[in-house]
Amino acid sequence: MGGIVYKDQQVLIYIESPYEDEESLFQKSKTRFHFSDCKTIETMKSKKRFERYVVTNETNGAFRVFPYNWETKTQKTEKIICKLYPCKNCLKQINYQDYSSVHGSLKFNIFENFSIKDFFDEFSAIFRDLPTSIMSSHGQEYPSNWASLSSSVRRLKKWACDCCQAKFDDNKKFLHVHHINGIRSDCSSNNLRCLCLLCHSKQPKHGHMRVGQVEENEIKTIRTDQGLPKNCSNCA
Repeated sequence: MGGIVYKDQQVLIYIESPYEDEESLFQKSKTRFHFSDCKTIETMKSKKRFERYVVTNETNGAFRVFPYNWETKTQKTEKIICKLYPCKNCLKQINYQDYSSVHGSLKFNIFENFSIKDFFDEFSAIFRDLPTSIMSSHGQEYPSNWASLSSSVRRLKKWACDCCQAKFDDNKKFLHVHHINGIRSDCSSNNLRCLCLLCHSKQPKHGHMRVGQVEENEIKTIRTDQGLPKNCSNCA
């Protein structure tokens, strides 16, 4: 099959803004979630449409989507929660439960009764790369006051990264506030860490976080200017 196995992040990808209205989405949507670089994904990449996908770590089969309004030809701004089914090309790609070999009702049952949790208990999702979207996670929205809360936490830490110890008071954009348990709505003090962009990207399940070469070089220069190692030893 090839590709990288993301053992540290159990993720799926799907299109969060499909060309389907609410009725279609609730009546066995045509939109599918993916767990491998299947034929569909390769086609979307070739058509330069791969960035339509978002990444999620949900396992309950319920996905957040923005329905399409066919009258106005626009995507609605309010999300709905609906059940999505696995991509059949993904099932073929890894021959999940002998999907490619069986026929009729057996094939249908594998598709219809696919359990994301059971799949992740046995396998890891296989992608050569991921879309640049942020992780999508049901019920894990940032609180409405997140901007001010994040700023307060960073000020309290004197704009220093808890991991590499570099200070970013002159480069505040490079200092993030990280949720240790991955739940963005949990903003208790023991769940928040101040991390520079580079250290943040090295945290478990943060493989989706892309750091450009320019940003990486700037952060490493800040470290060395402060007498710190260019590479954070805690992230090694």
